[in-house]
Amino acid sequence: MTIERPVLEELVQKDSLNVKEVELFRAVDCWAGRECKRQGPIAGGSVKRKILVEKIIKGIRFPVMEEKEFDSVLVCGILTQKETCDLVTFFDSVPNTSLDSDFCKVKRKVSPYRVSRFPSLAYHGSWEHSYEYYDMIVLSFDKDINLCTVRLFGSKDHEFRVTLCIKVEQNKMVIVDTKEAKFLSRHVESEMENYPGFDIDFVPPIALKANTRYVFRADINGPPSWFGEGGQCWVNHSGVNFYFDNPSREVSTCVETGQFSEFLFTLD
Repeated sequence: MTIERPVLEELVQKDSLNVKEVELFRAVDCWAGRECKRQGPIAGGSVKRKILVEKIIKGIRFPVMEEKEFDSVLVCGILTQKETCDLVTFFDSVPNTSLDSDFCKVKRKVSPYRVSRFPSLAYHGSWEHSYEYYDMIVLSFDKDINLCTVRLFGSKDHEFRVTLCIKVEQNKMVIVDTKEAKFLSRHVESEMENYPGFDIDFVPPIALKANTRYVFRADINGPPSWFGEGGQCWVNHSGVNFYFDNPSREVSTCVETGQFSEFLFTLD
């Protein structure tokens, strides 16, 4: 609410914002309301429009909103009559309909969130990959997510052959996805500390359901790797609660230590 107008102008035009477009509009509307109080005029829709100026309004991507979200925009009275008519017609028409008003129809390029189950990384030795015990962890969450990447620990400049399988715990026959490939460790910059690791990406991301326990099993073939310690059984990130648990069988990785350093995800 306290940022200067040039900062707001730059912000709404960014192509990489992890925010729903309707939430961005609501924040801009609140900013305009505060400016009205600061400058003196009554905070009506037309007054807010003058305060926001065209550059800010045109930076908001109304066409990418859901129709029910756009309905909440209409009551604010910030859009002109022509813009309102154009957008209502757009939402009521078939996909790919042209739009007279010059609002961007392309969704922003959302960067994934990154959640770690280790508050800090301690390396007092090397993690041996056993052929007898797999690296496994059970993961669940209280909101639907789109899983983009599973990140594993590696060791500097070494290659690993990995088979990653994701299953629904309640029904082992339900395989969500499987990845098998060779991966070369790279330098990973983390909020915790930097370490050698590699990413197993899912393109497109996997839609995982809330309140479902998923088993992540990694069969890793390669030299000893780094590992994490002090793992947490519960982590909150971006409004999502992540719950980590041990599988029913004896494995190498567990909640407290081992593999599965980070998970990258987006929200709908």
